[in-house]
Amino acid sequence: MNDITELPQTEETERPIKTKSRWRWLGYFFLVLVSIFIIVMGLLTTSFGQRQAILLANRLVDQLSISEVSGNLQDGLILKNSQFKMDGVNVKLKEANLKLDFNCVLDSKVCVDRIQLQDPTILIDTAKLPKSKADHTNKVIKFNLPIPISAQQLSVHNLHLKIDETELDVQSFTSGIQGKGKDLTLQPTNIQNISLLLPPQAVKSEQKFAKNEKNMTASNKKKFDIAALKDRLAQPLLTLPNEIAIPLNLAILQFNVKNIEIKQAIKDHAPKSLINIHSVAIKKSQLKDQQLDLTTFSVTSDKGNIDAQGKIILKESYPLDWKINADTPLFEELKLPASQAEITLSGALKEKTVLKLTTQGALTSKLKGHIQLSKPKAPFKLHLTSPKILYPFIKDKQKSEQFNAQNIMFNLDGNLLNYNIDLVAKLLDQPLSLTGKLASTDKAWIDVQNTLFLYGKNEIKMHGLIGENSDFHTNISAPDLTGLVPHLNATLNGTLNLKGNVTQPNIDLDLIAKNVNYKNLTLRYLTTKGHISSDEQIKGHLKAKLDKFNYNDIKINDADLNITGTEKEHHLTLISNGSPVAGNLQISGKFDRLLQQWRGTIQNVNVQSPVGVFKNQQDVKITYLHKLNQAEISAHCWQNKNIDLCFPHQFSVGKAGSVPFNITKLNLDIIKPYLDKKTQLNGIIEVVGNAQWFKNKPPQIEVEAKSELIGINHKIDYRHFPITVMPLKLSAKLLDNNLKVNTVAQIKNNGILTSELTIQDITGQRYLDGFLNIDDIDIKLLKPLLSKSEHVKGKINANLTFAGTTTSPLLNGELNLSQLNVRAYTLPFDVTEGYLKMLFKGTHSTLDGGIKSPNGQLSLTGDADWTDLANWKTRVHASTESENFRLNIPNMAKLDVVTEIEVSATPQKLTLNGDIFIPWARVEIEALPENTISVSSDEVIMDGSMRNKNELLKKLPQKDNSMAIEANVNIRLAEDEVKLNAYGLKTDLNGTIKVSQGEKGLGLYGQIFLDKGTYNSFGQNLVIRKGSIIFAGIPSQPSLNIEAIRNPEAIEDNNVTAGVKITGVADAPQVTVFSEPAMSKANALSYILTGRGLENSSEAGSQNSIAAAAIGLGLSQSSKLVGNIGNTFGIHDLHVTTAGIGDNTKVVVSGSLTPKFKVKYGTGIFAALSELTLRYRLAPQLYLQWVSSVNQTVDLMYKFEFD
Repeated sequence: MNDITELPQTEETERPIKTKSRWRWLGYFFLVLVSIFIIVMGLLTTSFGQRQAILLANRLVDQLSISEVSGNLQDGLILKNSQFKMDGVNVKLKEANLKLDFNCVLDSKVCVDRIQLQDPTILIDTAKLPKSKADHTNKVIKFNLPIPISAQQLSVHNLHLKIDETELDVQSFTSGIQGKGKDLTLQPTNIQNISLLLPPQAVKSEQKFAKNEKNMTASNKKKFDIAALKDRLAQPLLTLPNEIAIPLNLAILQFNVKNIEIKQAIKDHAPKSLINIHSVAIKKSQLKDQQLDLTTFSVTSDKGNIDAQGKIILKESYPLDWKINADTPLFEELKLPASQAEITLSGALKEKTVLKLTTQGALTSKLKGHIQLSKPKAPFKLHLTSPKILYPFIKDKQKSEQFNAQNIMFNLDGNLLNYNIDLVAKLLDQPLSLTGKLASTDKAWIDVQNTLFLYGKNEIKMHGLIGENSDFHTNISAPDLTGLVPHLNATLNGTLNLKGNVTQPNIDLDLIAKNVNYKNLTLRYLTTKGHISSDEQIKGHLKAKLDKFNYNDIKINDADLNITGTEKEHHLTLISNGSPVAGNLQISGKFDRLLQQWRGTIQNVNVQSPVGVFKNQQDVKITYLHKLNQAEISAHCWQNKNIDLCFPHQFSVGKAGSVPFNITKLNLDIIKPYLDKKTQLNGIIEVVGNAQWFKNKPPQIEVEAKSELIGINHKIDYRHFPITVMPLKLSAKLLDNNLKVNTVAQIKNNGILTSELTIQDITGQRYLDGFLNIDDIDIKLLKPLLSKSEHVKGKINANLTFAGTTTSPLLNGELNLSQLNVRAYTLPFDVTEGYLKMLFKGTHSTLDGGIKSPNGQLSLTGDADWTDLANWKTRVHASTESENFRLNIPNMAKLDVVTEIEVSATPQKLTLNGDIFIPWARVEIEALPENTISVSSDEVIMDGSMRNKNELLKKLPQKDNSMAIEANVNIRLAEDEVKLNAYGLKTDLNGTIKVSQGEKGLGLYGQIFLDKGTYNSFGQNLVIRKGSIIFAGIPSQPSLNIEAIRNPEAIEDNNVTAGVKITGVADAPQVTVFSEPAMSKANALSYILTGRGLENSSEAGSQNSIAAAAIGLGLSQSSKLVGNIGNTFGIHDLHVTTAGIGDNTKVVVSGSLTPKFKVKYGTGIFAALSELTLRYRLAPQLYLQWVSSVNQTVDLMYKFEFD
């Protein structure tokens, strides 16, 4: 009995011991956990602990890699060269800096003093990212911070983010955040220099077309679902919930972005700039309690600027109140002027949204209205007014007219399926209006009800149904369309009807246009009538007739176009008549929709062109494969009176192709209309060629041309310069981006020219190779330009090679002119023997030459350098080598010269230096009309209309200031051996003049003295007492200072000196009579004419001689005025002078009616004596003269010259 009780007792005594032990071990375990936590937290508060924790994470996470850890969270923990990599994501970070403020822990806050990221690179490939299940629960995430947070310095520098092919670069980002509970405040934020590169368009237009074509083929019979569209438009355009739950309240103090550049990548090209945003700014804005308040929002860019402010409540009816201002700059390429717009939005999105819009610039207008976006069919009402609308918006200086509509009022009300239109305006003082109603019904997509367009007397009436069972009618009655479009005048009448399914319509067309004028286009009459249906296949007929069509130089008198048939078999016929282009042709074809293939035949072609009529000798068969974008064209020939062109084989045209061709006859008469009238070109050329192009390599062209005879004849004055080439061969090959041209030209009865030119890498560096050979070309080719007594001989030979590139050419070889022998009337010396030798060495050349004449020789040397094509230089030196060189200027002068002249040139300057010594000269000039004066270079004869004046000004030589001239040439005349006999003046010349550059260009400077001379005046040979000619610039206007007196031995009184003084400039000299001692002019004239005074001369003849002399002196002073009067009436060289002496003195008027026909008439002053002389020049030295006076005579005169 006792054991049984003890057991329980024993058990009762042991249970308290076990419970106490459990609690003790639990306490120990908790103590250990707390100790570990304290130890860990303690370690984490130390630099060592923090670094070890990060290194532990680096070892445990395979995707994470950190190269270096330093610092601590209290002073700044720095991570360098970190990387996180997983499938589809690669993040690299050059440096991260994190600093925490642990003092905030005591205030139950989390404070981050600094988070800095330097050079982060984030690469994301969305194709490699793990797929995640889409979450369609649309749960609103509740945002509530458990403790307040503060982040003061958040910064990112040089961020590069790439998601697939989209790249984003941010140079600098700085910000800060304050948060507590649901409230989050964004501290002032600044972002600098954002670059966004968008990927290139993934599908090209051709690929899109092919893809759409394939889809259309697969679903060819699929109908457009208009019912679905109606149902969609019948629904509200905007569906909003009762409220939009916002999980937090956000306040933005200031948000600034500077310099955003958005570009579009283009394959194989530099990216295209889409827009440059200069700045984005948001200030003092917030989103709180489902209300968005935007105090300031602004964007500035190169495409325009936007400023906005407003508010919206995101619940219930969504009331809003917004004001937006926008402006755009001038877009010259789009011809859009700078414009401004002001937009006001008010009301509520779920009820009635009120819109007000005001614009200026491209369009000045006001738009008012409202729309109910949340209502079925979106009911709306809009009212637009504008004082005027101009188009183009910017007036083109070359265009005189703009589309100018005034007082525009436009009303549109209804809904998306039914609306009324009402437009009223004025265009060129004509009323313009559009009224009508458009509705969507069960019977049709659109029901056009009584829609009328009016412009002045013109009207277009439209009514009917458009849909699957269309029945739409348009009636046009427009007797005067002037002003509807700028530059347009026209009359248009007719009808246009549409029936059947609008996607496969049946169209009836009947239009008549008359008296159409648009810019340079005029059309008297055009009719178009036809029917087109497209049910199962397109079929129908269309006729068009045109009458009197003119466009610039193209004139079509009449044309008829007739198209009939179906897409499986159709025909086109065109008959036209006009110039310079017109044509007749017939086309028959078949189209296979399944194979996307068209086969056709072109026949009976007769095309008129500026070079004649072209006709096809065979029918041209064409097969076009739409899927391959390629055409196959049969062999055929085209015939013209001057051209026979054949394509001997079938050829392909498309992305790649090959076109062989033959021109069996190319008559050079074909280019006669385009040549100068003085140039004639004749001959027949045969051409054989082939042109090929490929998808992936450069094109290839081979051409061979040959001609048995080509004649060139150029007329110069009354002479002809012919050249005959027989034969001529030319070949050209463009192969593997290399061009090779070979030429062989044999001049008839003369030498031959052969050449080969190769340009390698023609689209790149363009390397040169080849040669040019000239074999025994005799310059006797110039003989037709000379007279029978003149001749020219000489041989030209050359052996040249090409190298270098087209921008830096190298020329090597030799060019020679030998056996030169020339006698020409225009050349001041005869060449008995001469040569010219040029040596080319790369970018340099030298010149060596010599000319021998019967009286001296001239040597030539020189060189050139074109190492830099933009700064080439050349030099030529001419020398007589201290020997006299005789020059003979016909009818003017013979002179010997000793010269050393050097001419050098660069693109910027021409330099002349040297000396010319004239040891002997005889100058004899025939008398010229006293009024002959050279026309100044800046004198313009302004006669005729302004148009003629403008044409004359265009033809005047234009001054080219691109090359300056620097001259320093000294000319010295020897004493006693330079003699002048001109205009009654016989004298010796001596002195020195200098040719140099002055303020007014190249001029003469210096003085020439007149010695031992006489001057014939008043019928007397006056002795030159002193004389000089002073040059001070313009060669034709030297200053004169000459005194000529009567021979003292022929005057009765030895104490009297009488003569004339010639002063002033050469083109207007002043002649005065003087005497010593001073006396009356009549008395001085008496001494000049008779040698004695008036008191000693009582004869009537003497008195008449003095009177005649006075008249002659007066006429000489007025010669320039008389010459100008003659020019006014078309008489050249008109002058009035005296002839004869004493009682036989006459006044003579003479002038040239044409360059070859001269008239002279003289009448006596003191006796009744008249004389008429007519002279006609038959040849340069042969004249026919008729004189009518007391006697009648006819003379044939020939002028001889003797050396």
